[in-house]
Amino acid sequence: MEGPAFSTRAESRLYKSWGASVINMSCVPESKLAREAEISYQMICMSTDYDAWNESEEPVTVETVVGNLNANSANAHRIAEKLIEVLEPKIKSGEIGNDLQYSMQFSVSTKEEGRSRQLLEKMHFLFPGYWPLH
Repeated sequence: MEGPAFSTRAESRLYKSWGASVINMSCVPESKLAREAEISYQMICMSTDYDAWNESEEPVTVETVVGNLNANSANAHRIAEKLIEVLEPKIKSGEIGNDLQYSMQFSVSTKEEGRSRQLLEKMHFLFPGYWPLH
């Protein structure tokens, strides 16, 4: 779902009827953009509340969500510190992190004569050397 927003009970029951057990407000746009920019990307998803279908729980409040977001933030910092410690040497050595390199090189299907200088300059900023600046 697009966030930030809370589901209504009707929406939540619909998602539950589809077999969904988790609603994530954001992840697809970021992962698609990272992929297009040849950036390796990994999500770490953390829960903030029970969804509205769970009638044994009180309705979700902003205060509950913000409190859980703050706790999640502290957890995310600890996870990031550990990941950096473990992954940094592997990235520097080239052992990991190169999977997407050059994946965009053949992604532009516009004929060469249809590519404007302005477009090529923008593309060159992200991907130097892929498309010559005429």
